[in-house]
Amino acid sequence: MPRLFLCNLGDDYSSVEIKDLFERYKSVSGFNFKSKYGFVDMESREDCEHAIGNLNGITCNGRKLRIEWGNSNRERYASAKKRYSDGKYKKSNWRVIVSGLDERTS
Repeated sequence: MPRLFLCNLGDDYSSVEIKDLFERYKSVSGFNFKSKYGFVDMESREDCEHAIGNLNGITCNGRKLRIEWGNSNRERYASAKKRYSDGKYKKSNWRVIVSGLDERTS
């Protein structure tokens, strides 16, 4: 299920106002708002592309709304798994050995 990330909402936004912006897209399946950002889950990738094209950059409560593709939990987990090494040198066969440092060096 595609997810959109909404940012730059500001402190004085109303979740009802944001929901009204997306009501023309029938494939909206859920909203999740935090303090200055939120997520919109949609069933159709095409509707997500239309929403980004039509709503990104509009002014909402005096602030320029930014809408972009969001990561689903599965994508976020997969990207986090790629970013962090488990210490087994999977990315490279090279190691750096440093010697001759003063004992007081940390």
